[in-house]
Amino acid sequence: MKELSKRQIETIAHKLYDAIGIELSDDNLAIEALTHPSFTHETDEVMISYDRLEFLGDGVVNLVVAEELMRRMPDMEAGMLTQLRARIIRKEGLLQVALDLNLGELVLLGAGEEQTGGRERESTLADLVESITAAVYLDKGFQTAHDMILRLVMPQIETVIKDRGRGNPKGQLQEACLRRFSLNPTYKTLGTEGPPHEPVFDVEVWLPGERPLGRGKGSSRRAAQEAAAMDALEHLDND
Repeated sequence: MKELSKRQIETIAHKLYDAIGIELSDDNLAIEALTHPSFTHETDEVMISYDRLEFLGDGVVNLVVAEELMRRMPDMEAGMLTQLRARIIRKEGLLQVALDLNLGELVLLGAGEEQTGGRERESTLADLVESITAAVYLDKGFQTAHDMILRLVMPQIETVIKDRGRGNPKGQLQEACLRRFSLNPTYKTLGTEGPPHEPVFDVEVWLPGERPLGRGKGSSRRAAQEAAAMDALEHLDND
């Protein structure tokens, strides 16, 4: 059974501190943020996996990125902001942060998970970014966690700001569909929510006779269509 010595805990924790540029007051909290569930089944010690920290960190990351987008894009519709936030903090974005920090070298894994490539598993690496964020939040407070996340995801934020959410998502989606499928996309209004004076439109974009490509919401049909087009572009990018 695996067991960590005090020296090992200190070494792993301080490697994490060097990577993120922040030292926690409790090395055990750092170890918890790096402990994959598989490791907890292979140690004689009572250890907690990063699952709960990852849950909390997901909320912190979402809040920080949402706040930054609202601050820097004060005129953008909520539906578009939602799509931009998804672009920034989707698993691929957090994966790049984890790779930049070399978190795969620090995560504590069970033997089976190690043998099946756990150190390179994309979902694990993305989860580590969120669990570490939660550890920083709990130990140092929101402002320190806020500043760290902005520093780590700033490349993705700047890319989104630069192209303003692809500029013309409906036009770009039309070009992509004609190029790939020789079809024009069509938009369907699924319904509206909210009071009559503040409606929220729910729109889906389709390939004629094929399948839905994306879905979005907005305070006008046009805004909802643009959000749906952005969602579709994301899915096409990942195909």
